[in-house]
Amino acid sequence: MLFLGYSTGMRIRYFRKKAGLTQKELAEKIGLSDSALRNYELGNRKPDRDTLTCIADALQVSYYALSMYDMSEINRTLHFLFEMEEMYQLKPDVIDGELVLRFDTKRLRELIGDDPFTSEEPKLTEAEKQELNELFEKIPAPAAAIDLENNIGNWYDAYTDYREGLIDQDTYEDWKFKYPAFAGFDENDVAVIFDENQSLFPLDLSEEEQEAIWGEYEGDEEDEE
Repeated sequence: MLFLGYSTGMRIRYFRKKAGLTQKELAEKIGLSDSALRNYELGNRKPDRDTLTCIADALQVSYYALSMYDMSEINRTLHFLFEMEEMYQLKPDVIDGELVLRFDTKRLRELIGDDPFTSEEPKLTEAEKQELNELFEKIPAPAAAIDLENNIGNWYDAYTDYREGLIDQDTYEDWKFKYPAFAGFDENDVAVIFDENQSLFPLDLSEEEQEAIWGEYEGDEEDEE
């Protein structure tokens, strides 16, 4: 299913029908009036972030699958990639005569590890610390660059499962729509879909907002002790 040019309302309608729900049934699930949901689907009104999150959870898809973005214009897409270079270190390259996009994060990974959100501090020499500080000055969001590459690695793994026949095309398509909130991998590293929301951070949160949430979780654990 190609969504280029689909409005948020059209996306809500598509996934609602895919879930086998009427407007009334979906509205009741999220505490909206029938008319409010109808206006969202028709594009007369745009749901705010919290409402769209509730709709996404009720339909068991990613919030981002409902968010509208337009990449049908080549130059718009190219400038989006320009920003990806600055933010996430995505670089154009030629490998074995083939034009590819790759993440230029190898040295960054060597210095801070594959999991940028771990609480463990890397053991670095003074020279490596200096090099890491210089990288931090050049890269706006070093942890996010590694995290994005890891997530695209998950996409590659899911695509490989599909290509090798471990999952069918419908499951693969649904996996993409539901990732990361309702999709992941089982104990055999095969792409699967969950029944419940698995995502701790379903939206793009600032570092301060994420730290506040982590603090609440850590506080709960301390209280239990």
